[in-house]
Order: sequence, then structure tokens, then C-alpha cells
Amino acid sequence: MYSADYGRYDKNFVSLNSFSDVEKLYRDTKPVNERVVGTRRDIRPICERKRKYERVHKFSDNCYGLFDGGVGDPYGWMANHVVAKKNDAKIFAPILWTRSKWGGERLRIRNETGEGQHTGRYGFLQFALPNSMDLLIKNGKQFVGYCHDTYYLPKGKRVPGDGSNMKRWWRGSYQCTPDHVELTFERVPTKVGYETIGHQFKLVGEPHQLPRKLVDKETKRKHKDTIDSFWEWLCAIAPMLPVHDWDYVRSCQEELRGYVAEFNETKSIKWGSSHMFSMVIPANVALRIMTDYNNSQRLNMAINFLSSASYHYTTPSSQGLDIQTAEDKKQFRANYNRWINRTLDLVKVG
Repeated sequence: MYSADYGRYDKNFVSLNSFSDVEKLYRDTKPVNERVVGTRRDIRPICERKRKYERVHKFSDNCYGLFDGGVGDPYGWMANHVVAKKNDAKIFAPILWTRSKWGGERLRIRNETGEGQHTGRYGFLQFALPNSMDLLIKNGKQFVGYCHDTYYLPKGKRVPGDGSNMKRWWRGSYQCTPDHVELTFERVPTKVGYETIGHQFKLVGEPHQLPRKLVDKETKRKHKDTIDSFWEWLCAIAPMLPVHDWDYVRSCQEELRGYVAEFNETKSIKWGSSHMFSMVIPANVALRIMTDYNNSQRLNMAINFLSSASYHYTTPSSQGLDIQTAEDKKQFRANYNRWINRTLDLVKVG
């Protein structure tokens, strides 16, 4: 687990540890005088004025938001493509500070919307969170670290507006209803007797649980004979395949892609994260190939597995696959198991 790196400012460059700090930042920062609209948009940058998308916004005397130009920001990168609703800015603000009429303060933190790497959001949160908090990253997941505790910060699924034109600008699933992925902390005084000696943050509500990936064992059991048969064939054929020839690998994947398209499955094709050649084949097409020993795509399926496991990256000692030790064989089987689970769509998030 490591801290996100903002890369431009020290975390202590601006200390936004309380509602009053954010309120003072807004009050002391002059609005940017833009060429066309002047100061009408009330853009008040947090630090460098040329980075005006990183700004503090006043919703009311008791509510301020910190923005990074992301999804839901009325002046962000999607502003010209989405018809936003009135309260979208407050909903999607990366950081929202509120103060109750009794003086209680709350800090709400929100991750970016959509799967993928949102490094700009991670760095912004690391920079704009209170000094006692950190934005931590582990295995592609984000956490807020505070006082030796870590709180999972899920990515959002909600999109601005009514989603009517999101298909043009958005990949993946989305929703227009609340996704409840925020973390909210209450800033409470720390007292010794009747004397207040400081403040600390306490999580409001229950922490988010990390999603667990579970294998559908019942479905996998139904395909056991097919999986084992393909494994035995793969072990025999893999050492003879020129996995280090990138042109050959590319040709095989393109041929496999064409085969998938014949079954009107083009829309289901996905590309794996490990490499540009690693195509995720629809489960029904994969089973069709694996169960037919004479299918012309079996070799291409083998190449699909080998490229997904990055065996084409290894330093070749020969033209084919080089597996020597017991540990190599164990790893080869583990890679095959992961590939089968993904290819046959056996992994479910619970």
C-alpha cells in the first residue's frame, strides 16, 4: 500500500484541515478574471491560478466543495457533453465540507466515477485532504488512511444528468441513481476534562466492504471435462508454439477476433489489461472452440492464453515456451486456472 503522489505540491502547501480553513481559502482567493465572462463563474483556484479546474466552490455559508475538473464538475471536462442537473456539482464533488447550524463539521470524500485509473483524482485527494489523512492505493483499490486505520473508497457508478447521452461519452456500466460510495467523517473535539485540546475525525456510518471475487464452482464443475481436456492438449502443444514471435501472436489474435465476429459477438469482445494482444473471448464461443478438437481456432485459443499470461514477454531460450522447474509448472497451471475462470465468465463479484 502506498500514498498517491500529487506530483506538484507538498501536502502542507495548503492546509485544509477544517471547515474554517476551506472557508478562509475561498474568502482569501480572488476569482479568476476570464477573458469572455470575467469573474461571473467565480473560479477560485486552490493553488496555481492557471490550474483553475482545481478550485474551491461555495454552495452556501455552510457548504463548500473542492473540485478537480472531474465528472460532475460544471466546469470540468464533461461539462459540454452532459446535461447536468441542479445538484450534480454537490453530488460529485471530490471533497465536500459542511457545517451544521450547531457548528458540527463533516467531511465527505468521493472517488472518481467509472472503472480504470483516475490518477488525477487520487493525487488531488492526497493533496486536498486534511494533513492527518492520506489517499492510499493497494492492488488497484483506493483507501483513505487515518490514524493507523484504512477505509475503502469505492469508485463511483453514478453519472451526471439523466444519462441520456452517456453512451457516446462513456464506456462501461453506469447509473443515474445514488451509488452511496462516499466516505463521510465528522470532525469532533478531543477533550481532556472540560478542555478541548484538538480535533479528530470519526467515520459516519459503516465502512465500505472490499468486493470479493468468487468463482462459480458449480458452473465450473459442469465444464470440468472440457477444461481438463483442453489443459492436457495445451501442455502438449504449448512448447512448440513461437510465443516470442509478436507478429505470429498478433496474427493469431486477429484471426480469433474474426472468428468471434462471425457469431455476432463483436460487441462482447474485451481486451485484457495485461497486454494489447490479450483478448477476452465470450464464454459461449470459447466453449465451442474447446469442445471441438478439430476447431481451427484451438491454436489461437492457446496463443490467447499464453499472451494473457505474458509468456511472450519472457526472455526466450528457444523458439517455444520454456518451462523447466517444478515452480514453473505450478505457475503455468495457476495462470491457466485464472485464464479459464475469466474466459468462461466464472468470476463473480460478491
